[in-house]
Amino acid sequence: MVIRFYLSIFIFLFGFVALAQINTDRPTQSASAFVLPNGAFQVEAGFLSERPMSRSDVYNVQYVNTLFRYGIVEGIELRLIQSYQGHRAGGVINGLGPTTLGGKFHLVEESGGIPQISIIGQATLTNGDKAFSPNNAVYELRANFQNTLSDRFGLGYNLGVISTEGESRVGLYSVIMGIAIANDLTFFVEPYGFFAKNTPNDARFNTGVIYLVSDNFQLDISAGNALSKKAPDYFLSFGAAMLF
Repeated sequence: MVIRFYLSIFIFLFGFVALAQINTDRPTQSASAFVLPNGAFQVEAGFLSERPMSRSDVYNVQYVNTLFRYGIVEGIELRLIQSYQGHRAGGVINGLGPTTLGGKFHLVEESGGIPQISIIGQATLTNGDKAFSPNNAVYELRANFQNTLSDRFGLGYNLGVISTEGESRVGLYSVIMGIAIANDLTFFVEPYGFFAKNTPNDARFNTGVIYLVSDNFQLDISAGNALSKKAPDYFLSFGAAMLF
């Protein structure tokens, strides 16, 4: 029943006629190196469900995870992330997630083999419902790189670090290859993961498609699975983005 529901959503979303492209940070785990221009406002929202393959009664879900982006000046955008999420393991808990505030900063334009480079600095606050909020603010610093390989192929990669409880640090990495199947349809594959000292590696794989509906609107659907024992067995996501 759940699979049929997701398939019906997929068919509905991709029944539109697309016209153009916008540059977003979803549905990939890699953040784009692109920074919104001055005065541009973009909203990116989606649904995400993570489940272990062996336990149908356990899940983590983000019913609505929304990223608000605003180009405050050339080369700098402000970012706000807010979600409404749920967790089930014996009982069901739903509530408001913590707020994440930050910015993305353009550093280097792409030139030949030199990638386009930007950085993201952000902090996740301790607000929201207690079940989903950290005890202390969580900080993230991420470097975003992007190379245009041809008219059809693009390469992106991220490296970053996240602070966690007890002043420990978690590293993150991602590599994404995007392939333009048509002017309005992009397919991507993406290995990514998290690592920390004295902790098993959390490696995952993500793939999906992005459908360009108009010059300021796009839809996406993606899915992935674990490449290591620590990661969730599989996940599914779909969403949309609008440029104003």
